[in-house]
Amino acid sequence: IFFPINRLIVRVVKQKTVAAALVSILVLALIIVPLWFLIPMLSQQVFGLLQFSQNLNINEFVRSIFPTASEQFVSQVSVTIGNAFSKIASSILESLISFLVNFTVVALHLLLVAFVFFFALKDEEKLKEFMSSLSPLNKIQEKSLVKQFKDITESIVYGQIVIGILQGILVGVGLFIFGVPNILILTTVAALLSIIPFVGPAFVYIPVALYLLSTREPLIVAVFLAYNLLIVSTVDNLL
Repeated sequence: IFFPINRLIVRVVKQKTVAAALVSILVLALIIVPLWFLIPMLSQQVFGLLQFSQNLNINEFVRSIFPTASEQFVSQVSVTIGNAFSKIASSILESLISFLVNFTVVALHLLLVAFVFFFALKDEEKLKEFMSSLSPLNKIQEKSLVKQFKDITESIVYGQIVIGILQGILVGVGLFIFGVPNILILTTVAALLSIIPFVGPAFVYIPVALYLLSTREPLIVAVFLAYNLLIVSTVDNLL
């Protein structure tokens, strides 16, 4: 993915080592800088989400959505929603705590990746020659295999990860427009779910729509759902 950028910088600075170092620093910055700003905000919003789930009167919430339902139905749905809220909030909190506790290990892994990444960029041609010398395939087969790997990598990175992140951002835009609290954590979860095949952002915006149904006018909820169904859930097919 970063070879084209590296080749472009090599043409400018005329030094492979300098170019590889610059691209490596760029990649590390793309990882570290967002985390530096996001982790404190995410931590705050995770605790806010936990507090919200504990203070939410689920029985009233379910009753406002299903006003004619029986007490037994309301009770069962309330218990299910309460358990789901607790599990989701606990899972997010556990993941965040695990990341913070293992931050030193993560940092060491990141440095190791950066080290290998730097030399892969710097010695690209030598690496290709070395891998080619190990390959039992002829040059035509080898070229075909490399092309297939490249196509697969690009389809995964661009088709799944980048578009998933864009979908998550679009969910965040919708949450911001409609004044939903804890936007950052919900946007992050939506982006992660959008990357996962067959899951998608609906697992975030549908519960949010149900929450809005108990606090806003039905027309506003309908517009919120229309935005997510017509734009967020279809943008991946278009892109």
